[in-house]
Amino acid sequence: MVPSAFHRLDELPVNVNGKIDRSRLTVPAREPGTAAEDGARSPLETAVVHLWTGALGSDGDRSGNCAVSGGFLEQGGTSLHFIQLASQLKVVFGVEMGVEEIFVHNSAEKLARAT
Repeated sequence: MVPSAFHRLDELPVNVNGKIDRSRLTVPAREPGTAAEDGARSPLETAVVHLWTGALGSDGDRSGNCAVSGGFLEQGGTSLHFIQLASQLKVVFGVEMGVEEIFVHNSAEKLARAT
């Protein structure tokens, strides 16, 4: 896997034991216009982004927002997240969508059109 972005630090924060203090690492700011509320064109897209953000939880994009047109894998999604999203799409919309279809429609924008 290749990171989607790099964040340069002058030095890594360390704790008293000299180990990297992960709690003091900062989360890089997202580029303007990539948050879900900035790009959703329909209530359906907003709902799909909300489901995707819920499936990612704290594993993926730490800012809590997922881009409407950004790929699910690029935002930290895994095959388990795809399964969770497929399950939620069935519960919320009554749509039977397989993991393969979510992989093919790799963004909330495309997935909303396919739903």
